[in-house]
Parts: sequence; C-alpha cells; structure tokens
Amino acid sequence: MASDRGDNLATTAKVREKLEKLYREIENGFAAQITRANEIKDNWSMFRCELGPKQLFYGRNQLYAPLVYDAVRARATRFTNQLFPQNGRHVECVSTDGSLPRAALAVCEHHIDKTGLRELTPALCIAGDVEGQYNVYVEWQDSKRYTTRRVKKPVQAIEGLDTDEVDDIEEEEVSTGGPLVETISDADICIVPATAATTDDALAQGGSVTIIRRWNKHKIKQAIKNKEIDKKAGEALLDNMDKKDDGFHTDPDKAAASAAGVKKDGRGEWALVYETWTNLEVEEKERLCQVFFASVDNILMARRNPLWCDKLPLLSVPVQRQPGSAKGQPPVSAVADLQYYGNDILNEAADASNYALLPILKRDPEAATAPLVLSPGAIWDVAPGQVDVLTFPPIWKEGFEILADLQSKIMQTLSVSPAMITQGPQKLKKNQAEIAQQQQVEMLTTADAVRVLEEGILTPLVSLFLDMDYQYRDAKMVARQYGQMGMSAVMEEIPPLQNDTRFTTRWVGVEVARSAQQIQQKITALGVMRALPPAMYPDYTLDAQSVIVDIVESAFGPQQARLVLKDQRSQLSADPVTENKMMDEGLPAEVHPMDDDGQHIQVHRAALMTEGDLNGLKQIHLNKHVQQAMMKIIAQKQALSPQGGKGGGQPNQTPPGAQPRGPEGMQAPAGSIPQDQLKDPNVMPRQM
Repeated sequence: MASDRGDNLATTAKVREKLEKLYREIENGFAAQITRANEIKDNWSMFRCELGPKQLFYGRNQLYAPLVYDAVRARATRFTNQLFPQNGRHVECVSTDGSLPRAALAVCEHHIDKTGLRELTPALCIAGDVEGQYNVYVEWQDSKRYTTRRVKKPVQAIEGLDTDEVDDIEEEEVSTGGPLVETISDADICIVPATAATTDDALAQGGSVTIIRRWNKHKIKQAIKNKEIDKKAGEALLDNMDKKDDGFHTDPDKAAASAAGVKKDGRGEWALVYETWTNLEVEEKERLCQVFFASVDNILMARRNPLWCDKLPLLSVPVQRQPGSAKGQPPVSAVADLQYYGNDILNEAADASNYALLPILKRDPEAATAPLVLSPGAIWDVAPGQVDVLTFPPIWKEGFEILADLQSKIMQTLSVSPAMITQGPQKLKKNQAEIAQQQQVEMLTTADAVRVLEEGILTPLVSLFLDMDYQYRDAKMVARQYGQMGMSAVMEEIPPLQNDTRFTTRWVGVEVARSAQQIQQKITALGVMRALPPAMYPDYTLDAQSVIVDIVESAFGPQQARLVLKDQRSQLSADPVTENKMMDEGLPAEVHPMDDDGQHIQVHRAALMTEGDLNGLKQIHLNKHVQQAMMKIIAQKQALSPQGGKGGGQPNQTPPGAQPRGPEGMQAPAGSIPQDQLKDPNVMPRQM
C-alpha cells in the first residue's frame, strides 16, 4: 500500500545484514571505476580549456586551442535544436482505444517548459560527449508561495443596522510544486554489477544503482523533517559532519563552480551520502527500495520506492553502447591526444610568430657601439651597410596549417559536419551537389545521434512526468495553476497502471522538427483517401481521426491545437462553483455546450451578489451563458421546422489531394514547399 512506502526497513536484522554487505560492494564498485573517474576529470579540464601536465611544450606563451570545445558545443547546439522544435510540440500519445488524453499531455508540456528542459539539454549533451553517459535524475519538488490579495469582507452586524462590506487583506498559501530534473556526473554513479546492460538489468540481477550525494546540514535537517531519513540516524550524522575530498570521491560540482569563477560554493561542511536503489525482500516479495548510507554502520533509511509507478527515477544510458557494460566510452577521449598535440603546436607557432614580428638587427661592433633606439623618426649615426635586419622564417604559418588539419580530424572523429559550424574556413566554393550531399549526411548523422537521447532519456522522462503529476498534483489546486486546461486534465489524468500500457507516450521532437513536408504529404494523402470508395478496401475501415489530430497538433502546437480541434470530453459540463473559484483567481472559465445554463446563471448571479466580481470575469461569463441559452432555444426551433433549419444548395467539393495555394499568377505563401520537391524530404532543392 502507498502508506507503507515510508516505513524504515533497516530496523530488521536480516535487511540490515544485507545492506551492510551491499555497502561494501558499492565501495568496491567505486574503487573499480576510479580510472574512469580520473579520465572524466581530465576530459572536463580539456573541455574547459585548462592546460595540464599532459602538455609537452612550455614556452613563452600559454595558449589553449579550443578544438574539442568547438566540436562539443556544435554538437550540443545541433542536437538541442533537433530535439526541441519551434512549434512547442514535443510529446505524442498512442492509446489502445483511440482516446487521447490531450489535456494531460498539455499539462506534461507545461512541465517540460517549467523544468527548463530546453535549457538543460545542451548541458546534458555536453556531459554525454565528455563523460560518455547521459545521466538524469527526476524528483517532485514541493514549493509554496504565500500570496496576498484584497478581498471584500462583511462587517459584524449590529442590532438594528444592516451589514456592510469593507476591503481587507488576506494571505493564502499557494502550492507551486513540480518535477525537478537534475543532471548527475557519471563519476558519481556506480552500477553493480558493472557488466549489466542497463540499470534495470542490474537491479534484475540482484545488483544496485548508487548515486553520491553531498548533503550539508540544512539538507540533512530538511530530510529529517520530510521523513526521508531516520531521525536518530540523521542526528548522529549531524554530530559527525566531515568532508571527504581525498581524490577517491572528488566533487565535480566544485570543479564546475571553480571554472565559472566561483571559488567558494557556500556549501560549508558536507557529508557524503550514498543514495542506493536495490531490490529488498518486503513481505516475501522483491520490491524496489531506496536506501541512504552515511557509512556501513549508519544506515539513514531503507524504504520502498516512494513513486507509485515503482520506476527508477535515475535515467542512465551510454552515448555509444559498449558490449558487456552499462557505461559507454567518452567520445572526446578518442581525440584527447590530438587536443594536447594541438595545444603544443599552437604555443610553438605563437612563440615563432613573436620572433617573426620582432626583427633582429645585425651591426659591426667595431664601427659603432652606441645603442640603437627603435622609435618612429629615430636617427642612427652609422655608415651604410653596417646595420642589417634579419628576418625570422615564418614557420608559424606551417603551425597554423597543422592546427587546421588537427581541427578537421577532430571534427571528423566527433561527427561534426561543416554545416554545424557557424563560421569556418571556406577555401573553395561548393557546388549544388556537394552542398546537398553535405547536408544530407549531416541530417542522417544527427538523427542517429539524437535517437539515443530520445529513446533512452526523453521518452522515459515524459512518462515519469505523467506518473509524478498523477501522484503529487493536487486536484484542488489544478484549476488555479492550469486554468481550463487543468480542469480537463482532472478528467483525463492517466493512472500509473495505464501509463505505458493503455497509453504510450514518446518524445517526437526530432520528427516534428522535420515534418513540414510530411504535413503537406499527409494532407494530400488524406484528400485522396477521402475520395476512394469503401469497395476498394472491403477488409478495412477508414478512420482519419488520428491523422487529423496529428496534423492539427503538428501545425498549431499542443496548446493552441486543443482550441482548434476540441475533444468531446472537454465539452462536458463543469461545476459552476468551481468556475466561480477560478474567476476569483483571475482565470477565465469557458462556457461548455453541455452546461445547464439555467443552473449556471442562477449560481453565477448569486456569486455576483454575495462575493462581487473582483476581476470582471463573472459578468462576462454570465452573459455568455445567457447567449448560449438563447442559441439553444433558436436551434431547437429550427430543428422542429419542416426544413430542419437547412439551407438549399451544396458547396463545391474540393478535389481529392488538392494543395492549398493562392490564386493563379500570385506568389505562394511564405514558407510553403513547392509540389515537385515533396517526393523525398531528404532531397535538397534544385536551387539554393
């Protein structure tokens, strides 16, 4: 049961013995990957353009050639733009019964915007190239705001006098919780056994997944207050706070802050805590549990997974999967030696350029010994031919040519095409065929690279968003946070048991980003299929609903699409009392066709008389109900008339497969794609 998920399982001797054994396995796992942790540390220094002991040349100049930095940044920019299209549609849902929880998906899109996933993805892409692993941790963060507003309150009645209203100030607690997405360094994650294919495979083999946490005193006290750790064990940890930064467990956050110019992170004293996920026996069944270790003797907490969906909140996938390991090789490690060699070449060329730009003077020491002053307009009292200028050979040019070749090799190894670079050397002007080939290769390479992020990180991430939203979002606060969309989401919420079974959500950012031509193709195909007689497909039934929904959402985005193409469930009647509360909060309430207009008019008028209309929305909403009631009466009379309210004549039928375009002889709309270029989206236009 959900109420049992907070019980401390470490109180029994059997579980505690298993956890002590597990702690030693975790320590051995971190010790076994110390070489990988050092490699990741060197890669981050290389990305941050920090000269290190691997440089062979030390001269007058201490320069760094940002070859790896440029390549990694180019990949991150390109991948992010592919994953996040401009229309704001990132997620699609496929259901077994054809019903789509569009309001729930719109709330999921809201969480994507609120978590700043678009701004977080470039850092995730960079971490993947530097560390070889994408690691994302998701949790629900509760936060509250205390708002103050003006309200009307009645004055206490006095005998013989009428009650009046006065302005007053009222403070209210507003919940603004939501999912929190955190990127974690791969050096802080240990998967046991190391030969497991995935994190789920490691748990299935009886292993564990551990994350290093660095908690200060405030975090420990907060965890005790939220009952995330045992109070007695937490107080013992507070009494024995220490730092552990001896090279075995380095702090990547501290290094990142130092590179950004922050010398002190304000963390103060902190304790190293292991957050471990493993299967423990609970009531004779294997359950996924969350364990917090301060040491082998101080187990802070061992409890069942607090998520109702019982999924692992850590998403970890390698950039390039290696056989027999859950972790991948960092891509930048393959070009590390080229980067160090490029730094040596750059500094040698810089020193050579210094000598080349400062001429060397040669003179006869017997003819003149006075100092020669180098200054504009200077006069040297020497005989002709007694002073010569020596020119240092321009070997720095050869150094920069070698550096350009190294950059090209690094770009090729990291699959960075010239199209990803905003500025680059263009020695020769490329023809149309070369440009088309270059962009087609870049498109295929990018699509293959971002598929790992889509399938391994973003698709499970949005599924966790829906599961957490169902578990933590308060239905009483949903109207205040999301307005009309939130009211619809209450009716369309997806329980954890239905998510990934009845409903399947997946990230479709890359597909939407390059679907401008596909939308036109779908419209054309839909027009052709509409004209086909059913006799041509006797074993099938034409249902264009999913295609129409996909076209509308791709063209208008998830928010506006719900207003263009409305779901019938969103037309159901809403409670007028709830609508009054929404309008008091400044959120407009829609008038639904299935509302009982008489009841709504009565409730809204009573609210106007007693509570007033602070935001001016109730009177407008009331007028819409009056208009809708009149329209229903008119429609009912027309339905009872002999002609049924239908006018004569039939509109002209649109030819099957027709494409929307302007009148003949006029320019096509901006952004439209010519018909002869819709055969293959990967084929470049004939003219650039």
